[in-house]
Amino acid sequence: MTQYVQDIDSKTAPRRMGPLGPLSPPSKTSKLQKVILYWIPFNGNLWIESEKTLVTEQCPDSCAVITDKNDIENADAVNFHLVDLWPDNWNIGTSETIPFPSYRRSDQVWILTNQEPPTHMFGNLRVFNGLFNWTAWYRSDSVVQLPYGLPVALTEQESTRMQQTTSKRNFFKEKTKEITGRISNCKDQGKRYRLIRELQTYLDIDMYGGCYNNSCYGENCSHDLHKYKFYLSFENARCKDYVTEKYWEALRRNQIPIVNWNYSNINRTLVIPGSFISIYDFPSIRDFASYIQKVGSNETLYNSYFEWKNHYKDQTRCSSCEICSRLHSNTSIHVIKDLDKWVRNDICPKVEVFNNLLDKIDRRLFEWGW
Repeated sequence: MTQYVQDIDSKTAPRRMGPLGPLSPPSKTSKLQKVILYWIPFNGNLWIESEKTLVTEQCPDSCAVITDKNDIENADAVNFHLVDLWPDNWNIGTSETIPFPSYRRSDQVWILTNQEPPTHMFGNLRVFNGLFNWTAWYRSDSVVQLPYGLPVALTEQESTRMQQTTSKRNFFKEKTKEITGRISNCKDQGKRYRLIRELQTYLDIDMYGGCYNNSCYGENCSHDLHKYKFYLSFENARCKDYVTEKYWEALRRNQIPIVNWNYSNINRTLVIPGSFISIYDFPSIRDFASYIQKVGSNETLYNSYFEWKNHYKDQTRCSSCEICSRLHSNTSIHVIKDLDKWVRNDICPKVEVFNNLLDKIDRRLFEWGW
């Protein structure tokens, strides 16, 4: 991170402990295997077991993932999940946190992991100032970048093989329906509900999820997602580099994702060029809808949105492997003095009482037809 975004004080870093007092002496040996302790096994035990397997089988560097807090003295890094640090996470401005370790070596990296946008961060971030060393975030300016997906350029041989395969496919003819989407988070900063209602005045859109009184979305449902040409991959917030599974899963279903972000708020390297259509690339919703109708009725134009398959593939990242790589590369250990400032250096707001109230009012007005 830059000096502006993450205030770094490398000279005092070994002695800093935040609210926990002085640090324990550094380890005198450099271990070939690095140990990553997850202080709270976030995303469930199955996820942790999966990470352990991935680290063992796929990481180019040697690391071990552990969850036993009694082994903290052996840990090279301690990983904390942001939303789990506030016991009352949905209380706006809460400063109450979980108990933190009483032990910490000066060369032990404390990592703050997060995949949620600021619009979902209800707690007080200032209570963590001076406590963490690295961020593991979806943002491209984090120390350890953890995007929901990643475009990977094909080798020349892979590209040749893919061209032979895709040349035999007609993605347009594989689809029998037009546009669909699924939303269960009904009040959001992105105001997706207003975009969709306006789009539905021009386009035939089948919406599913709790917000549309139709949660049927499994194998036993008549609704078959793969049959649709387009998928509304609308994010619940327009934040810096915030591109989630909504976009990537649409690509894997061989659909064209319709997105509510563009290159002004995301790093171009995070997505596959020519694979999506953004509503913000058009002067009006009417113009956008007209273009979608054109693409949806033109076989050649529709299939052109899958040319990316000849040049890219998507790849998910093992978060523990990324951390493992950083530990072995001896990335410097900084102190994040002002986490709140770094989080707010975004194009979307963090949750506050006033903007949360405005979002609730807007949703209610929408329900009343305004």
